[in-house]
Amino acid sequence: MNGIVFLIVFASSVGLQFVRAQATPDTPAWRLVRASEDEQIRAVNSVLDQGMRPDLLPGISLLIFNKSSLVLPMFEKKIEEVLKSTCSPNCFSDKSVNSQRFVDAAAWVIADTGDDQALKEVAKLMDVDEKRFGNLVGVVLDRSTRNHNPFVVAYHGFAIGRPAVDRRVGAWAESKLITDPAERAREEAAARKFGAKPAPPPSDKMKRAWAEAMLDQYGYLPTEAQWARDPIVSRLSPSFAASLHNEMMQLVLEAIERRGRK
Repeated sequence: MNGIVFLIVFASSVGLQFVRAQATPDTPAWRLVRASEDEQIRAVNSVLDQGMRPDLLPGISLLIFNKSSLVLPMFEKKIEEVLKSTCSPNCFSDKSVNSQRFVDAAAWVIADTGDDQALKEVAKLMDVDEKRFGNLVGVVLDRSTRNHNPFVVAYHGFAIGRPAVDRRVGAWAESKLITDPAERAREEAAARKFGAKPAPPPSDKMKRAWAEAMLDQYGYLPTEAQWARDPIVSRLSPSFAASLHNEMMQLVLEAIERRGRK
């Protein structure tokens, strides 16, 4: 099966299975989530051993997202096994598995989970081949917006202690916080053409998410010393970081006020 199609099938199966499992919690996928850890490990190993056949993935889709700390290290370990093998077909019970497509698909499953564990496993893959897997750092952070504050995940990423990961997290953060003037002008012109009010640029939402994460990180408004040492701030270009300072401090104060009202 074409690798891209393979990934689309997986993404679709996860989404559909999640909806159905919510509506009918006695499905096999939900029963696996409630099963013992030994049963869960056997189920995941079986799927990996068969090369992650698309018809088997829905059965573990919920487990991937609900027990990522258990499942994702198993995926990462299997990827390393395949990459380090001198005869990769022997890594699978089905000898027809395309090992390189398996590696790409399994790595994407890890990144697509979009949580702290996903970032840890991508960091391990980068230790093996940074060029091949480095771009998955941004995928993890992008996917984390579905269920998490991506800047919280980013801060946790710095705790992994991998300079290569740190650089990519910093680059991701800067790309999300910048508003492209030309693109913004086009969006505003299009809105005015139809008499609509332009929506705030995506970077505004990201700045608010960062403010919430910064409040979690420091417990209150960061001091000037904390701002200067902040792992995200310190990886932005100096001029851009300086331009954000006052706005971010105001957004953190607003986050404090919102939490105080709850």
